[in-house]
Amino acid sequence: MRKIIVSGLFLLMLLITTGGALNAQLNQQAKQKISNLEEQINKAIQSGNESQAASYYNQAANIYWNASMFDKAVKSYENALAITERMGNANGTMIIHNSLGMIYIDMEVYNKAITHLEEGLKLSRQLKARETTASTLTNLATAYQQNKKYSRAIELLNEAVALSNELNDMVLLRRCYGLLYEVHDQAGNSEKAYEYFNIYSSFDKEIKKVEMEEVKTQAKTEVNKAVAEKQEKEKELDQTTDMLRQTEDSLARAEKLTREQRLEIQLKESQLSEEQAKTRARNQLILLIGFALLITLLFLFIVFKQKRAIEGQKIQIERQNKNIKASIRYAQTIQNAILPALSIKNNEFEAFTVYRPKDIVSGDFYWYTQIHNNDNSAPKHLIAVVDCTGHGVPGAFMSMIGSRLLNELVNERKIYEPEKILTELNKEVRIALRQHETDNNDGMDVSLCVLDKQQDNEILLTYSGAKRPLYYILNESDQINRLKGARKSIGGLQRNEGKVKFFQTRLTLHSGDVLYQFSDGIVDQNDQTRRRFGSQRLEKLLLGIHKKSVNEQQEEINSTLNNFVGSEEQRDDITLMGIQII
Repeated sequence: MRKIIVSGLFLLMLLITTGGALNAQLNQQAKQKISNLEEQINKAIQSGNESQAASYYNQAANIYWNASMFDKAVKSYENALAITERMGNANGTMIIHNSLGMIYIDMEVYNKAITHLEEGLKLSRQLKARETTASTLTNLATAYQQNKKYSRAIELLNEAVALSNELNDMVLLRRCYGLLYEVHDQAGNSEKAYEYFNIYSSFDKEIKKVEMEEVKTQAKTEVNKAVAEKQEKEKELDQTTDMLRQTEDSLARAEKLTREQRLEIQLKESQLSEEQAKTRARNQLILLIGFALLITLLFLFIVFKQKRAIEGQKIQIERQNKNIKASIRYAQTIQNAILPALSIKNNEFEAFTVYRPKDIVSGDFYWYTQIHNNDNSAPKHLIAVVDCTGHGVPGAFMSMIGSRLLNELVNERKIYEPEKILTELNKEVRIALRQHETDNNDGMDVSLCVLDKQQDNEILLTYSGAKRPLYYILNESDQINRLKGARKSIGGLQRNEGKVKFFQTRLTLHSGDVLYQFSDGIVDQNDQTRRRFGSQRLEKLLLGIHKKSVNEQQEEINSTLNNFVGSEEQRDDITLMGIQII
């Protein structure tokens, strides 16, 4: 909730300082962009094109800001600010003041943040930019709140509420009431804090309800449409098959009648003279052959026609199935977009992931984010492996809900303790699925850990789980250890909701220690003889490979799984993440 969302600043400026080597925080692509922008800035200054130079400064600043290189970003913005003020560009000056205010809030230098945001507010009012004014009021209130000037923060937020009501902006109203709750709570006014929290919760619930209903309605409509079309085609195919069966029965009865007629003719002919019998038999035989030939041709024609119809319907059904699979594969693309890379490497650890959906999309997902501290210390790393109810399309919906809620709790609401994250995640899942008022029992099992580098280069592990354990193997040991999670899933049926408690465990790690998080799909997988892979087989495998590189571990786990499963069908989604401390 403390995350500052600056709506309206979509022109965003992205700036660069002209001197110095590129910081190691920037990746290769960002370094190339910075180098190109330096050349463009020099050319624009030499040609006297100040407007273009300011634009290039803006572009570079955003690159530095995204990399948390705040000093370089501030310097670039200040260069651009000098140009826009000299040119009399009020709108550009307003935007840069607001951006500098936001950077100083990230840096926790609140006095400077207030100075720039006050200037931005003054200019937005002069320019009558109502949306920008409303957003700046909330950002400025946040700066005053952090500076413990609560009365000024409340004054600004009340003005922002009035303006947001005029703009009918429900998202901004939700943010205003959330900040009013925090300011009154910090100021010790518990009654007002409770009042504003209830208003915030009402807006938050309504907005999430609308978002979830839109997603569910759209997905349900598409799936129902595809299923209905498939069922209609299958019904038509069944009707065609019945017609063909009836035709075959009619032909069988016709053949039986023909045999009876032939016997009757032969009996009568035996009473006549030999010549008459031969003649009549010949004539009857010719007639019989012609009739049989006609019936046969008619049968072949009907079979050919029905075969053509069945083939056409088969093509239509295959096309429909292809369209359904294409839709699900597009859903897979969306799901993959929210997942981190299969391999992660930084100064603290290397990680690999074995990720095998049972169907095209998965009810398992893995999640990773890092939180940068403002004191230039090593960042916190939050890592989770989550097993949602079901697999395929239903499981994928749950995985997207879980991923969105984790991002909101950690990156927006700034909750970093694993047990608190799971507690809030449990509440939000039940709200999102309306489990207080429906019989929906879907949920998810979670293994969540936080890695925090200490000053002595040790790694502090904080773990909390919901029905999922965490395995770890110390470098100097050949013994596998297990941290157990709470015996309760996230969401689902809860008879004593208020008593649902999650706990966390702390452990100090050193270089060479290895962690493993996984869903239950790998231990429940069976081979062709119906034997399960099982926990003992998994532990033996991990003990045999934990000292190898992460790439070698990933290859051996995949190879072992392939050999074990063989041609047997995969039973459930499989996810395993290994983390090796550097």
